[in-house]
Amino acid sequence: MKTLLIALGLFALAGCSGDAEDSGDEHMDMDTLPDDFDDATELATDNNAYFVTYTSAPSPIPYNEYFDLTVSVWSADQSAMVSDAQLLADATMPAHGHGMNTEPQVTASGDGSFLVEGMLFHMQGYWQLIVDVDGPEGVDSVTFEIDCCE
Repeated sequence: MKTLLIALGLFALAGCSGDAEDSGDEHMDMDTLPDDFDDATELATDNNAYFVTYTSAPSPIPYNEYFDLTVSVWSADQSAMVSDAQLLADATMPAHGHGMNTEPQVTASGDGSFLVEGMLFHMQGYWQLIVDVDGPEGVDSVTFEIDCCE
């Protein structure tokens, strides 16, 4: 009986230790960046209503340590900052199906720049930073891709 249990245990371990290619399972490697990964820190919003930039402090973004972002919102043609906008910022790990364990606080400076405090990437890997802008051109969003963390 002991031999049978040991054999079953080894069989179960062997089945769990194989990778997706060997077992025929199709799943996304959670540590792999998308083929079209773009680490840009300056992007137009989805509907081209605004142009958004960000910088992190510290830089590069640290693993499992708090960091802040300075986010700037510009007009679509980048001719002027949008001083009368509101901003929300959050981040998610799409391959894992979860976001951050913290809720960042956004403070407007009044000139089109925002301080986002309390960001924390508690896992290494592919993150998406989602910034929602509510301004004179309506509500629009932009998604930045981040490979955390160096």
